Amino acid sequence: MVLKQCAEATSPDGSGEDPILDRLKNCIEHASHLLPAQGPISVFIHHNTLHAFEHLPFEEATQRAARVFGCEPYLTEARYHTELAKGRIRADDLRAALSEDAPTSIAEGISRLDLHLAMLQLPPWQGTVAELRWQVAEDGIPRVHGDVWQRCVEVVRGQPCSGSEIPSSRPRDSILAVGGSDPDLLVNDLLTRYTAAFLDQGISRVVLPGQREGFFRGFCMLYANASALERWRRDLGTLCQQALAETSAILSVLHSLNEFGILETEWDEFLSETLLALRGWGGMIHQVEQRADSVHHPIPRGTLIEFLAVRLLLDRAALSTIARNEFGYIGAFVDLREWLERARPSTHSSDIELRTYEVFRAARALGIQPDAITHSFAREVAAFPSLQRRWIFQLAYERGLRIRALDALAHRVKHPADMPAAPRFQLVTCLDEREESFRRHVEEIAPDCETFGAAGFFAVPMYYRGSNDAHFVPLCPIVVTPKHWVSERVDDHAAEYHHRTSTRRAQLGRASHSLHHATRTPLIGALLAAGAGALASLPLVARILFPRITGRIRGTAGKVLKPTPHTSLALERTAEAPGDHNGLLGFNLDEMAAMGERLLRDIGLVEGFANLVFVLGHGSSSLNNPHKSSYDCGACGGSPGAPNGRAIAHLLNDGRVRAKLIGRGITIPMETRFVGGFHNTCDDSVALFDIEGVLPALRSELDRVRAEFDEAGDRNAHERARRFESCPLSSTPRDARKHVEARSEDLAQARPELGHATNAICIVGRRARSRGLFFDRRAFLTSYDPTRDTEDGAILARTLAAVLPVCGGINLEYFFSHVDPQGYGSGTKLPHNLTGLLGVMDGAASDLRTGLPWQMTEIHEPVRLLIVIETTLEIFQGVMRGNSMVESMVRKGWVQVALMHPDTGAISVFDGADFVAYARSTMPLRCFRSSVECYGGKRDHLDFVEISSIGATC
Repeated sequence: MVLKQCAEATSPDGSGEDPILDRLKNCIEHASHLLPAQGPISVFIHHNTLHAFEHLPFEEATQRAARVFGCEPYLTEARYHTELAKGRIRADDLRAALSEDAPTSIAEGISRLDLHLAMLQLPPWQGTVAELRWQVAEDGIPRVHGDVWQRCVEVVRGQPCSGSEIPSSRPRDSILAVGGSDPDLLVNDLLTRYTAAFLDQGISRVVLPGQREGFFRGFCMLYANASALERWRRDLGTLCQQALAETSAILSVLHSLNEFGILETEWDEFLSETLLALRGWGGMIHQVEQRADSVHHPIPRGTLIEFLAVRLLLDRAALSTIARNEFGYIGAFVDLREWLERARPSTHSSDIELRTYEVFRAARALGIQPDAITHSFAREVAAFPSLQRRWIFQLAYERGLRIRALDALAHRVKHPADMPAAPRFQLVTCLDEREESFRRHVEEIAPDCETFGAAGFFAVPMYYRGSNDAHFVPLCPIVVTPKHWVSERVDDHAAEYHHRTSTRRAQLGRASHSLHHATRTPLIGALLAAGAGALASLPLVARILFPRITGRIRGTAGKVLKPTPHTSLALERTAEAPGDHNGLLGFNLDEMAAMGERLLRDIGLVEGFANLVFVLGHGSSSLNNPHKSSYDCGACGGSPGAPNGRAIAHLLNDGRVRAKLIGRGITIPMETRFVGGFHNTCDDSVALFDIEGVLPALRSELDRVRAEFDEAGDRNAHERARRFESCPLSSTPRDARKHVEARSEDLAQARPELGHATNAICIVGRRARSRGLFFDRRAFLTSYDPTRDTEDGAILARTLAAVLPVCGGINLEYFFSHVDPQGYGSGTKLPHNLTGLLGVMDGAASDLRTGLPWQMTEIHEPVRLLIVIETTLEIFQGVMRGNSMVESMVRKGWVQVALMHPDTGAISVFDGADFVAYARSTMPLRCFRSSVECYGGKRDHLDFVEISSIGATC
C-alpha cells in the first residue's frame, strides 16, 4: 500500500515531492557518509578514514567505528606489549595515562591504580578457550595454586554472561546466525563484476550493454531474460522483470524494504549495513558522483541510489534461494527473521574460564591472598577490559613520543641554532615529512643556506595539463576547487616536431590498445604467446634482474630517439574570465601577484632574499605500482608538485608581478632569481626548470648548488635505505643512491619507497626553532613567522586550514591502515589487481580495496599527529573560533596540539580541556656531529637529537 501511494505521488523519474521518498533519500544520503571517501587511485588523496565520525571525540569515534565497520580501533594488546618490551612505551607513560584512576582501595593496601598497572603489564592471553584449559592443566595451576584458583572460580561463577545475538538488521545475518550459507558470496560476486564494468575508465574491451540506461535499468535489462542454471539467478531474472515496471530506482528500494519488513525507524541502520556490505565499490560510486572532475568518464547523479536498488534485488534473490534450499522456508521475507530465531539452536556463550584466568593472574601479580579475592575484586578486573586497556596503551604510546619531541624543541629554545645572516641560497620545499631529511642534509652540506617548508601546491591552485597529457588534473588540496587552468606548451620552434611525435604516439597508443584487447582472444592470444612470448620475456627479465641498468638504458635511448622539447607554462591569461582552452588559460597579473604574496608571507620570506631561491615540488616515480599517486604530493591532490613549483618561480620572476609586490610591501631584488624544480622522493633526484633564465653571473653558483643537491640526494638515500632490509647497513651514500634508483625501476618491487610511514609530528613555526634537530623523517615542517603575522593571526589561520586536512589526513590514514591493515587498509599488495583504472581488488574479483597497503605502513608507529605551533594562546583560540574544522580536530582529539610562545619559547599542551604548561625533562639532549652518526647502523625508530654541523651547541 505504501509503495502504491508513493508511485501515485511521484513523477516517472521518482522526483515528485513525497514525504516518504524524501525521508528515504535522506536516509540513503546519511548512510553514504559512512562510505570510504577515497577517490580514483590515480589521484589518491589522503584523508581521515573515519571522516564520518569526526563530530565525535577520538576515543568514542574509534570504538563506534570499530563496531560499525567490524574493524580494530587500536593495536592489539600483544603489539602494545611488544612496544613496551622495546621501550617505545614506558611504565611512567602508563602511569600518567592512568592519572584519572581514583586511589580507591579495592583490597587491603591495593588501589585501583595498582590493579590497572598490574593488568597492563600482564601479557594478554591470545589462544582459544580449549588452549587455555590445556595451559592451566599443563602449568598445574589448580594443584600449585589451589586455594587462589578455587577462590577465583567461586567469585567469577554465577556472574552474568553474554549470550549470542543476531548482530544486525540484515536478513543475511539472520541466515548466518543459524548456520546457513552466506548470501553475500552470491551477491558480491555478481555485483562486483557489474559495478566494475559500469565504472570502467578505459580497461574494458567492450562497452557494458545498457550503460546509457543507467546503473539500475541497465542491470535489470541485462539480467531480466538471461538464462542461468542456478536457481537464484532465475529468481533474480524474475525480480529484474518486475523492477523494470517500477518508475524509478528509489521506488524499487522502497519496495525491497517493504518486502524485507524493514520498519521506517530501522531504515538508517539497515541501509547503512547494506551499503557497507560492498563499501569500497559503494564509496567509489559516491566519490565519482561528487567529483566528476576526478575521472575521464563521469557517471550521473543518483547512481548510488541505483546501486542500492540493485543490491537489494540481489539480496532478495539470494536470500529466498538459501532460505528455501537450506531451511525449507518459502514464506515472506517479513517473517523470515522471526522464523529463523525460533529455528536457531539454543546456545549459551560463557567466558567464565577466560574471566577466571584474568582474575587469577591479576591476583597473583598483586600478591593477593585468597580471602582478599572478593566479588568486587572480580568486578574491578572485569571493569578494565581489553578495549579500555588498549586505549590506555595508546595514550601512553603517544605520550612517550610527545615528550621526546617537545623536549627536543624546548632544548632548541634554550640553545637556538645559528641562522645564516645572509644566506647564499634559499630553498623552499613541500612541508612533507620526507623533505625533513632532505632539508637537513642540504643544511649540513651548505650551512650558509636557508630552507623553508610550505604546502606543496605553493599557493597556486590550478587544473594542470602537461604537454603530453590528455586531461587536466587538479593540483591543490582536496578542500580547494581550482578556478583556473594552466597548460604546458611546447615552444614555437619545436611545435611542429611535437605535433608529429604526439600524433605518432597517439597512433601507437591506439595500436597498442587494440593489440592488448586482441591478446585477450583465444586465437590471437595463443599465436602471440607462441611467436613473441620469448622475446617479450627479455625486457621483463631485465627489469627484474637488472632494474637500474635497464632503466638507465631506457632513459638514454628515450633521450636520443625522442628528445624532450623545450616547454613553458601558459600562465598569463588575456581574457577576463578563466577557462580550459586557449585565451582563457592561466591567471591575470593581479592573481599572480596575490599568489606570490601569499606564499612569501605564509613562509615569512618577505625580505633578505638570496640571489637564488629554489622552489622544489615533489613526487615519486616507480613501476608496477597502482598506489603510485599516494606517494605524490598530498597538497597537490595526489599528483606531483613540479608544475606548482615551476609556476610560482615563473611568476615571481616576472618584473610586472614584482612591481605589484612592491606596492604590497615586498621588494624582491633585481638580482634574485627563483628557480622551480622537482624532487623525486623515490630515487632522490632533483630536476630544475627554466634555468636558462638564470643570469650569467649566477651560473657558477647555480652549478654549485646543483652539485650540493646531488650530494644531499645521496645522503638522503642513505638515510632512507637503512629502513630497507635489502640494503646493507654498511652501504655508502652512493651505493644507497644506486639501491633506491634500482627500487624505482624494479617491476617486482612492492616497496619502491615507504611514503609517509613514520609521520608523527608537524611543526608550524620558524626554522630556527627546529634547525639542527634530527627528527628521523617524522616531522612535517611548515614555515611560519609569527612576528610577521597580523594581530588576529590571519596567516596562521590559512596555514592551518591547509595543514590540518593535508597532514592530519595523511596521519590518520596511516594510523588506521596500520592498526587494521585488512579492515581499514587494503591488505598486502601481492594479490592486488588494478580494475577500471579506479582502484585495486584482491585477485580477480573482490570489494574495491581502500586505504593503504601493508607495504606502505608496516614500519609506521600509529600515533595521532602532534602539531606544535609557534603562536600565543590568544591568537590560536581566535583561529579556532574562526575555523570549525580546526576547532573540532583539536577539541575532539583527532590531533594533539602544543603551542610555543614566539617570545619566550614556553610550551603549553592541550590536555583535552585547556592548555597546560609543559615542563621539559632535565635529561640533556644527545648531540652528534652529523645525521649519519645519528642513524648509522640502525634500522628502527630513533630518538630526537642534535646535529652540531647545523648549529647545535654540543
